[in-house]
Amino acid sequence: METRRLRVVYHEDKDILSLIIPPLRPSRAEGNENDFLILRDWGNRDEIVGFEVLDFSLFVPHIYELDALPQIELRFNVDGTEMRGVTLREVLEWAYKNFIVTRLPFAREEIRERSAEMTV
Repeated sequence: METRRLRVVYHEDKDILSLIIPPLRPSRAEGNENDFLILRDWGNRDEIVGFEVLDFSLFVPHIYELDALPQIELRFNVDGTEMRGVTLREVLEWAYKNFIVTRLPFAREEIRERSAEMTV
């Protein structure tokens, strides 16, 4: 199974999660009813160059549905983290804990600590 680098960017003001497989390049988006977009290389539609999740804070419950995520044979090393060889679902779970849960108004320090422990 191929492992690729992945850069994770959360645009809080728009609630969009961008997952970019470097290098950044022109792409076309394919989507589904859950606002999960697969970004494919403009010149080579067989090559996935990233993903975008619109309304990310609302999407996460859908990641456990069978058709919510693409069936891909890729693993990821997430830039800026210790995450190596993880699945797309694991990246989305990590992003939700780090970008959504830790920013909830009622999130106490212990929740942030537990979330941080889970990423190690």
